[in-house]
Amino acid sequence: MIPKDNVAYLQSALDADVQTAYKEFFHNCSTPNAFDCMLRLKELTGVRPKVGKRAIQKKYDELVPKGMIMHALKVKELTGIAPHVDERWVQLFYKNCTDDDDNMKYAVMLKELTGIRPSKAFLKKYPKLEALE
Repeated sequence: MIPKDNVAYLQSALDADVQTAYKEFFHNCSTPNAFDCMLRLKELTGVRPKVGKRAIQKKYDELVPKGMIMHALKVKELTGIAPHVDERWVQLFYKNCTDDDDNMKYAVMLKELTGIRPSKAFLKKYPKLEALE
């Protein structure tokens, strides 16, 4: 049995261990399984990562240009912070999504991640993307 006086100490030690795991993830890990593990850790502990915005953006910069949008969405879910991305890149990504119907799900995820909609001119040219407006 844990004495009442030790609860705060134990909680603080647990929180510190969880933050250590988050920092390791943001600085050294990009495996698909790691994203799910970090979300599960947050769910189980209720501890949100205390990672600097610079480290979070660095993770986005690692993922988004490679088209790893699903993983980037998990970073957003984990941190509550959206990425800063170049709108021109987003529009180019939308264009690439029109080349294949299977890629439309990535266009939907990209809009969810960035909040950037396809341009009106682009929507005229690629009516498939109108669902994202």
